[in-house]
Amino acid sequence: MKKYLYVFIFTVLYIGIANANLITINKNTKLWVQQYGHGKPTIILINGGGDTIDTEWTKIIPMLSKTTSILAYDRPGQMKSTPLPNMKPVTAKSVVFSLRQLLTKLNIKPPYMLVAHSSGALYAQYFARNYPNEISGLVMIDGNLVTEQFPKTVSWISPKTARFIQNYNQAHLVKMENTLKTIHPPYTKKQLAQITYVLEVIGKQESAKEIMNSPPLSKNLSLAVLVSGTYPLEIKLQKEFSAQVPNSIFMQFPKAGHYIQNDDPKAVIDIINKISLRTKNKTALIYHCNKSLHASA
Repeated sequence: MKKYLYVFIFTVLYIGIANANLITINKNTKLWVQQYGHGKPTIILINGGGDTIDTEWTKIIPMLSKTTSILAYDRPGQMKSTPLPNMKPVTAKSVVFSLRQLLTKLNIKPPYMLVAHSSGALYAQYFARNYPNEISGLVMIDGNLVTEQFPKTVSWISPKTARFIQNYNQAHLVKMENTLKTIHPPYTKKQLAQITYVLEVIGKQESAKEIMNSPPLSKNLSLAVLVSGTYPLEIKLQKEFSAQVPNSIFMQFPKAGHYIQNDDPKAVIDIINKISLRTKNKTALIYHCNKSLHASA
């Protein structure tokens, strides 16, 4: 009996830590938001396509929230949030616009640290490149890259391999478009989530273009790039991406699947904490420099 009582008390206490709400960001959109912990930088968890907070982050939130504040949210169309307002492809620019609306609504001030999985990494890259003064750190977990959509931009990829990647992307795109044609109203919640995933896949190439047309990543960004599996081409692309920022962390997880944060949560938490500590140190240094300049003026 005591055992069950302790479990119940722990559950109540843990739930009490989280602030979970549907937040209205405009007349058409409500986002499901879960907030944990206290402190800076605020870590923003960005889901991959077709995923939710529950499928992505439950193994790492409890530990991360002990040291700083966490914001997890479901994008429009992702299960608990309201459906997408239209059937247009979803792109990085629109996702970041909605996320910044949410941050303003919640009065959460920068600096932010982004932790993004899969296609969510495209959105995180757009955010970091266009708003460098707001983003202090970025952790990409098996994140999508621009070069996966435009392999011909990579000098060392052979024309044959580039064509293979482009043909694969095109076949996947056609499959998604055909899937969309099979879903008819009235939609279930699960079907709406499926539609959202399809529209994000369809929007990937445009997202990549939006990123390419953005400023480069800041050299002051604290960056970590995590990649699963043993596929040499993917590993080389991810390693090159990480190398564009000095002192970035690059780590392979050869035994992990696509959801590294679920397969090896402790290692992922350690890396996120390292990047978080770097951002805290940089923020403190900037504060003291500004204070010294002000005192000498």
